[in-house]
Amino acid sequence: MCAAPRVRSVFLGLLPWPERSAVSRRRPGRRAGQRRQAVVRLRGEITAVTVGRTGRQLSAALAVGPPVLEIDLARVTLLTRDGTEVFFGAVRTAQAAGIPVVISNARPRARATMHTIGLDRVLHYSHDT
Repeated sequence: MCAAPRVRSVFLGLLPWPERSAVSRRRPGRRAGQRRQAVVRLRGEITAVTVGRTGRQLSAALAVGPPVLEIDLARVTLLTRDGTEVFFGAVRTAQAAGIPVVISNARPRARATMHTIGLDRVLHYSHDT
């Protein structure tokens, strides 16, 4: 008997903006063809070593063409100055497409690193922790 394949957790998910109730599947005034916000949930360390993987996740989310890109940093344990370079690339791509980028659940240290680099000028924050 073959064992069932292991399922890997997925970091990229599309969620409605804002979250919808269980009763209504559509937000009032929203048409079925409208795009949903892309949420990329990052975790672990974002350093020079991991920027490639992180960049691919952000690029995949932007390729869908969402109206908003939310980057959730709730599970990020370390964000280095070298690691922030991945956000600059994502912001450039998003701005060219007219997609706002929102950082959510950023811990104080990660937020301080982004402030030091100057990302505050091009990103918006929500759900402060």
